[in-house]
Amino acid sequence: EQEAVAGAQSRSAMATQSIALSIDGGHVRAARQYQGRTFEVLLAQISNDEGKQVVFASVPAEATSQTRQLRGVLHGLGATPATPVTVLSDRADGPRSLGEAASPGPTHHVLDWFHLAMRVQHVAQAARSWPDIKETDRQAGARLTETIERIRWRLWHGQVKRALDLISETTVAVDVAADDKSPVATAARKVARLLGDLETYVSGQSDIIIDYATARRREEPISTAVTESTVQWLLHRRMNAQQQIRWSPRGAHLML
Repeated sequence: EQEAVAGAQSRSAMATQSIALSIDGGHVRAARQYQGRTFEVLLAQISNDEGKQVVFASVPAEATSQTRQLRGVLHGLGATPATPVTVLSDRADGPRSLGEAASPGPTHHVLDWFHLAMRVQHVAQAARSWPDIKETDRQAGARLTETIERIRWRLWHGQVKRALDLISETTVAVDVAADDKSPVATAARKVARLLGDLETYVSGQSDIIIDYATARRREEPISTAVTESTVQWLLHRRMNAQQQIRWSPRGAHLML
């Protein structure tokens, strides 16, 4: 940790043109003698334009100068005060603020497509469970599924206002079906609730939703999916679910 902090003060051997910092958080089960059932872990995956990648993980409560450690990693990948850093996150305050504070140069925040797409997917899954007892119900379910895909398409192309308009229109239509006492009402209420959650999420993150389709064509970073898979492997499989291990914060930090 002391070496990593010292690296934050050093000058990069070779400057890189850009850096992508994908950062996410997770929780690990605490040993019984510690307060709380879990504690937070932050995990970042950093890559430069040459394809070199580094994974950084720590327990914030136990880390020594966590921000400067992460800055040392960025320096090691060629970050300078002039290097733009794209910070991909789900907009959670902890990961986002850490990425911004650690970056020696200008930062550009992007809402991770993985998290945004999963929000839409939850609505799509609820729509696919629409009852099909009657032909009219089957047709209504098919139209709803098609509409959800249109919402996904608009968000993929960065059309936030058009996506919000369509979400609002769809919510009104679904609310009508949720008022009756048919089997459709239960499904409609679930879809309406998830649409409301999606509308709140998109509205709150609208300033960092980009045109993901264009960014993908330009080979710019748009998703923390790789980081998510690392979180799944490192935290959930290695440290938690399959091993049934409980950790002290210090022990988890040292292992990470």
